[in-house]
Amino acid sequence: MLVVLVVAVLVLVLRACAGSSPAKSTSAGSPTPSPTASPAPSSAASASPSVTVATGTVTCDTLTGQVTFSPRAIHGGTSPETEVFTLHGSGCHTTGSNVSEVRGGTLTITLHRANNSCGTVRESVPTAGTIVWSPPSIAPSQVSSPGYTVGVGPGGGDGFVEGGGAVVTGSFAGAHPQLSVYLNETADAFLAACRSSGVSSVAVANGSGTI
Repeated sequence: MLVVLVVAVLVLVLRACAGSSPAKSTSAGSPTPSPTASPAPSSAASASPSVTVATGTVTCDTLTGQVTFSPRAIHGGTSPETEVFTLHGSGCHTTGSNVSEVRGGTLTITLHRANNSCGTVRESVPTAGTIVWSPPSIAPSQVSSPGYTVGVGPGGGDGFVEGGGAVVTGSFAGAHPQLSVYLNETADAFLAACRSSGVSSVAVANGSGTI
C-alpha cells in the first residue's frame, strides 16, 4: 500500500512538471545589460570656499607700490593715456568689523586722461579701483571717487590725496575712504624727468589709507 502511494505521488509530480511552461532563456548573444551606476559627486569639486563680506572699517598704516603711465608721460604729449596705481597695504587693522584679521590688501586704480602730457598728471580726474584683500576669504572692495587733491608727503615727495565723496561697495561698504599716496620725488623732479626723456613709471614711497 505504501509503494502504491509513493508511485501515485510521483505520477502527480511528473504530470505537474509536464504541464508547466518551460522558463524563457535569454539568448547568449544578447545578454541583459546591467544598470550603470552614476558616479558619486566629488566632495572636493562641490565644496566652495567661504567668502565673507566685511563690515566696519579697515586702516592700513603703510601703502607702497608704483604708478605706471601708458604711453609714457612726455612733454607736450597728445596721445590718450592710461594711468594705473598699484598699491600694497600692510599694517592693517579693523574697527567695528565682523572680520578680526586683515593681513593686507592690493588696491588697483585705473585713470584715463585725454593726453599723456606732463602737465596733466597733476589734474584731478574721476578714479575707480578694486581692493583684493588678504586673506582671500574677505570679499573684495570697489572704490570710486570723483577726484583727488595733490599734496606733499612727509618725505617731501608730492602725492595724491582722495578728495572726498568716494563710495565703497563690497567689503567695508558705507565707509568713507581716506587715502594718501606719496611719490618718492617732488613734482619739480618728476616734471624735469618727464620733459627730458619721459616717464613710464614712478614709485610710491609711502602713504596710508582707511576704508
